[in-house]
Amino acid sequence: MSFGIGLGDVLQLTSMIIGTIKNIHSAPEELRDLAARVASVESTLELLSELASAGGLAGGPSKNDPLAASQDAAEFKKQKIVETLSEMQKIVVKYKDASLYERAKYLMSSKNALSTLDFKLSQQIHDLTTLITILNGLLTSQLQPLIEKVLEKQDEASEKDEKRWAAVGVGKTSGSSGPSKAPENVPEKVHRVQTALNSVLKSKPSDSTMSQQNDSLVQNDIETQLDQAGLSTTDISAVIKMIGQQGRRLTHPEDIDATSGAGGKQRLNGPTGWIMVVDNHNSVRSIIAQTYLEFVRVWTANLTGTWLFNRVESAGVQIATRFSSKHLPGPLKMGKEQPKHATLKAIAGKDSYFGSAEKQDILARVQRHRSRGIDDWHFRKYDYMLCFNRQAFDSLHVLAARCKEKHSGDPSYATPARIILVSDLVLQAAIEKLDKREVNILVETIKAGIKDFLTRELGWTRPQGGILNGPFRTKQFVLPPARIIRLDSTELDAELHKITTRTECRIRITDAYFENQLVSITGRKEALPLAVSLLKERFA
Repeated sequence: MSFGIGLGDVLQLTSMIIGTIKNIHSAPEELRDLAARVASVESTLELLSELASAGGLAGGPSKNDPLAASQDAAEFKKQKIVETLSEMQKIVVKYKDASLYERAKYLMSSKNALSTLDFKLSQQIHDLTTLITILNGLLTSQLQPLIEKVLEKQDEASEKDEKRWAAVGVGKTSGSSGPSKAPENVPEKVHRVQTALNSVLKSKPSDSTMSQQNDSLVQNDIETQLDQAGLSTTDISAVIKMIGQQGRRLTHPEDIDATSGAGGKQRLNGPTGWIMVVDNHNSVRSIIAQTYLEFVRVWTANLTGTWLFNRVESAGVQIATRFSSKHLPGPLKMGKEQPKHATLKAIAGKDSYFGSAEKQDILARVQRHRSRGIDDWHFRKYDYMLCFNRQAFDSLHVLAARCKEKHSGDPSYATPARIILVSDLVLQAAIEKLDKREVNILVETIKAGIKDFLTRELGWTRPQGGILNGPFRTKQFVLPPARIIRLDSTELDAELHKITTRTECRIRITDAYFENQLVSITGRKEALPLAVSLLKERFA
């Protein structure tokens, strides 16, 4: 079965936009976000094509089949996506052909247009995904048991409410007369929901709708059809929520909901590595890299529920420790210096860049950081040591060799940290003396290296959307030395389990190898304040 505009034509358009953006040197964040959004179009349309092919293999759908019924609605959504992509392409191509000065000027003038198109495309993808979810559920008969389960839960909740009101002497609404309405048979409601969803698939856009700039949302169609089918408001909300969950599982099967029990807990709480970021003096390159790694970790957690790595810290090879002073040529500097204001300003960017309470928590914590050097235990504890200049890379190899000699009989040092030269960035002057362009190149080079490392080593995939667009939020706070938590405590495990169960939030606490201990809580926005309150009441 064919869905009008060829899939190959659309994919060619998406590939052209993504390729153009990738080929733009130092493309701004707005364009890179746009490329990620466009990439999600490909997977959604390929899924639609697979369903169409599956229907064709069965001998082709009849006029009453869901697949045939959905053709007009899906074609309409796909047409809208193509129109949006075409508008995007015009902006991206114009940006590509401009000079550096013209790019900056053009980006300022086109930023609102890019933002509008990004939002529009996001909504159009969501609409098409919802249609695909309904179509897939009806074709595979997977929706019926899910709808039945949802409605049964709603009936149980309604029954509990009635008993609660009856217990206080309220049996019916004031002013009503006669007996209460008998509870409706669940199978009958399931049939009406399926009929309503079939109607959503059959809805054919009118000529006037086709000409509108903003096409109607599929969710609104679902609400209307379910309301006309006589479902209650709570039943409608429950069904729509269920369809949304199925849509995420269908289009992103690799993601696990952070609040879905053992699977989510294993994925979120399992330690996936310690990262040490290293330069010479732990004042510029390593601070920028550490901060950006923290941004990306929280961004990824908020959108996908995945906690990328356990801990990230930074250090400098030319900061004196007992270990480094013995094995590196001096003189080495004393540590305990706070990050320079210009460094924090460089990675903080504009207010809109990762704009969130999470960003402010991270910046405030990094601002309290004090420069430190390399100790021998770092090679045992950390999984990765990321270097951003050749001198730091070479010095780490010297220290690693001395560490191996010193602890040759200790099995805990048998698998030392991997030392990786992410990029060789030589600062020509103090960051305060660099011009805006030089600072931007420095930051973007570090960010590009980190994203390449995360993708290659940790299997990271760029999240689709901004830090505030995911189903979760993250709150972090630091426990002072007097409140350090012993992580091997059975009593602690029991208390954390109670808080996790009560709030459906995931709690991560770092080992106390430095002065303080970091607590990170990820969960639904409305549940975070309670989780934070319970944890601080117990530990802070």
